[in-house]
Order: sequence, then structure tokens, then C-alpha cells
Amino acid sequence: MKPENFDPIQRIRKSSRTLVRELGLLAGEHAATGVSYAAGHAMLELAARGPLTVGELAALLRLDKSTTSRICADLRSKGWSEVVDDDADARRRLSRLTPPGKAKVKEIDRVASTQVSQALGFLEEPETQAVIRGLELYAEALARSRMAQEILIRTIRAADNRPLAKLIRTVVKEFGHGGRGGPAEDAELGNLRAAYGRPRHAYFVAERDRMLLGGAGIAPLAGAPPDTCELRKMYLSPNARGLGIGRTLLERCFETAKAYGYSRCYIETTREMTGARRLYEAAGCTRLSRRLGSTGHFQSDVHYLKEL
Repeated sequence: MKPENFDPIQRIRKSSRTLVRELGLLAGEHAATGVSYAAGHAMLELAARGPLTVGELAALLRLDKSTTSRICADLRSKGWSEVVDDDADARRRLSRLTPPGKAKVKEIDRVASTQVSQALGFLEEPETQAVIRGLELYAEALARSRMAQEILIRTIRAADNRPLAKLIRTVVKEFGHGGRGGPAEDAELGNLRAAYGRPRHAYFVAERDRMLLGGAGIAPLAGAPPDTCELRKMYLSPNARGLGIGRTLLERCFETAKAYGYSRCYIETTREMTGARRLYEAAGCTRLSRRLGSTGHFQSDVHYLKEL
């Protein structure tokens, strides 16, 4: 039987609450510097990146523009920042730290660094490294979770044809599988929307902020019984990997295939695409010793079958 405190979610939540309280974040303002935490973060970004627009700063802080505008107004009222024109584009208005603002950032850095240094003084070197790596991993996981929630999965549109074909060819080239016998040479890349608009065909794309991240589809497997479909053109851009998008696309394809009356889904990939192979195996796909049907993709050397 697992101990009561084993639950990692509750342990992380408890530790996060402790961090928030020990760092004084509930007060809304750092007592030693007299700067609100939101303003402090804004100033640190301006110090690190130089002048920024309100929109750019809002994106970095994960805040809406109206809230960020109020923060910038507060910084200006204290004399810590000013608004300047962008030399490259007069239409852009930038927030820039003033000399007093830069001095305040140095004070924030000094106080915060002292606080962290004092805390790490209670740890041995291996513990310090464990804390650093753990915080980095958790922060990265939080960011990936947020981005995954912003992903939209939808049916392919005509406007997706060109960017999707480009993405597929780019990824295929990334893994060294261009040329004859590979998916980059398929005629359907000329009009994917039409190719998957036929009966018992489907294609889904993933997008975030109107940017295409990848896609996957199903279609009848050529040269196979009518109850067998093929997973087709499942590719993700590098910046979309590791967010769970592939798993979501795969599940959507399997659900749709089952609704279309298929009982099996055949999948081809290559040895080099290790991430894809892990995904298929985690989804319960069985590896085959030979290919099925006649896809024409003789470069594919790894084959799977999923019972739906």
C-alpha cells in the first residue's frame, strides 16, 4: 500500500504553495525593494531584452495586454521606464528602462540572488544540483502543458494545402527520406484537402495561434480488405513535438476510422523516426514482420497494425 504522501500531484502543489509563501508572493510586493512582483518581472525582461512593445512584454509575462499596459504605466509613473519610438518602425512604441529603472533592476537582482544563495547554503552540492534540475524540468513541463492546451485540432481546409505540404516535405527531409518511394513524392500533396475529402477519408491538422503545427489522416489501405485503413501523413514540426499533439491526432484518427467502419488501422514508418515508433507502441499498435497492402512507400521499413 502506498503511503499517504506518495501522490506526486499533491506533493508538488504543497511545495509550490510553500515556495509562494516563503518568497512573499502573496503580499504582491517585494518588501525589500518596494516593487510589485509583476513590475519586477517586467523590468527584468526589459533589462535582459532591451526595449519591447506592450504586446511583446505581455507575451513574455503570460499576461493580457491591458494588464501589461497598466504595469508599464506604473513603471513610467515611478520614473523607471519611458516610451520611445522604434528606430526601425515609427509606428511601434517601445517601453525602455530609464537609468533609475536600471538601478532598481540591479537592486532587485542583488536582493533576489542573496535570498537564493542563503537558501542554497543549507543544501549539499548534489542537493543543489537536484533542486536546479528539478525546477528547470517542472518549469518546462508547465510551459508545455500551457501550450498543449492552446492547440486546436480540426479538419483540414483548402487553405492548409500549401503550408501542410511544405511541412510534410520538410520533416521527411529532416529524417532523410526524400525521393522516390517516400511520402514527399505522393501526388496527393498537390491538394490534400481534396484527397481527404472523399468517402471514408479524413485528415486533421493541429494549429496554435493560427500556425500550422502538423497533421494526420486516414484512408482505405490500397490492396487490403475494406475493413483496413491506413494512417497517413502523420507529421509534426519540431516545435510541436513533446506536447502530446501526436497522441491527440492519433486518437482522433483511430476514433474516426472506427466510426467509418474500419476494424484495423495499418501504419508505416521508419527506424529513424523513433518518436513516432514510441507513440504507436504506447497506443497499443502491434509491430508486424512484413508490410500490408500496397502504399508504394518502399522506404518505410517499420510496420504496425492497430485493432480498433
